[in-house]
Amino acid sequence: SKRRGMLVVVLSSLFAAALAAPNANDAPSRLPLLRKRHVAGSMVTRVPRIFLSAAALGGGEDPRRNPSHGIHGSHDISTAGSRAHVSHVSRRVPGYVASSQSGEMSSARVDGEKEGGGDAHEWVWRGNKIAWKEAGPKDGPCVVLIHGFGVSSSQYRDNLPALAAKGYRTFALDLLGLGSSEKPVIDYSIEMWADQVSDFVQEVVGRPSVLVGNSIGSLIGLAVAQPSRIEKYAFPLVNGLVLINCAIGMNSKIKEDPSIPPWQFFILSSLFGLVDFVLNSPVAKPLFNSLRGQENIRNLLTNLYANPARVDDYLVREVVTAANDVGAFEVFVKILTGDPGTRPEVLMEDVMVPTYVLWGDNDPVTPINGPVGKYFKGLSEGGDLGSSVNSNGRNPQSTTTFETLPGAGHCPHDDDPAVINGKIAAWLDTLLR
Repeated sequence: SKRRGMLVVVLSSLFAAALAAPNANDAPSRLPLLRKRHVAGSMVTRVPRIFLSAAALGGGEDPRRNPSHGIHGSHDISTAGSRAHVSHVSRRVPGYVASSQSGEMSSARVDGEKEGGGDAHEWVWRGNKIAWKEAGPKDGPCVVLIHGFGVSSSQYRDNLPALAAKGYRTFALDLLGLGSSEKPVIDYSIEMWADQVSDFVQEVVGRPSVLVGNSIGSLIGLAVAQPSRIEKYAFPLVNGLVLINCAIGMNSKIKEDPSIPPWQFFILSSLFGLVDFVLNSPVAKPLFNSLRGQENIRNLLTNLYANPARVDDYLVREVVTAANDVGAFEVFVKILTGDPGTRPEVLMEDVMVPTYVLWGDNDPVTPINGPVGKYFKGLSEGGDLGSSVNSNGRNPQSTTTFETLPGAGHCPHDDDPAVINGKIAAWLDTLLR
């Protein structure tokens, strides 16, 4: 109907403005709802990045699910408080698990032993099943891959086996609420995910690890690497960080930003309040459900990739499958309306481990010339941004390396894995061997 169509346009415009807001000073041209670009002779419609997350997490049913798929070599875990005791058991776990909220079946599942480039397992954390993968020699230096919002560890499909082939014991896990992990309707935060990754390193990996994160995965890595967190664990969890196009927060809400004038900050705060209201209203789910089809998701992903050929059937299928889990839409709303968390610039002040920052210069989500990109680039180059000494008496600039990736988008690790694998492996070799 005309009324429904008008509502979709209005909501879309609000969401587009809200998600573009953190970068408004740097790229005002990102505010229009739709933009077009030509890729290899075809036209791709640019859409607000809110819709990637919406489509990736919208609710519904997927008739392609195969309950015969299982998980091999899983861990049985009994929890005591926030810590989990791991007993290694080789068994087959049914492909579907019961939702902790409704008892319905959801898809906390991994298809086959070598799904996504590694051996697939399951781990129970705080009563929820977490999907994870591993590859590489048992005695190799450890690397943990942390994915971004709206996707899963499957996006590391060509990074995990490549790093493993270089001799690194490589792990990739699905964050709670995303991918093939369970999706309880709880409050989500960067700190909660940092707890998950910290416990994973201690209880599953068992050794200090280099954390490699993309987007909010980078932010989670920074949170895990805080000395105040690490001191609570039995051993130093982190011995290095690789940050790929680091996000500004769990969502695009702004708690503080000196680059934004007070009047604009007031307007943006009001806008985010309106977005929260709309996302929690009955109209939100039908809107997002209308965007979760395979072709819509393919178009949304293509806007984040420099090489559209990498947005293949496997990647689209993984995102669509997660979008149809029980609780997926509710998790999306919780994430987008929650506290964005501590800014990366603040977290970086207390990071004590060597840090390698990679940034695609064609990223439409976190532009390299945005406040976070400028911060990390300046930190590596020195000058005003790289001259401060933190509370631990360390200058973060001294162990930070920044590298620009010409032409790369928001997900360069999957866009051009051969190049990124080579860069990360070379840095790891210098750090760990």
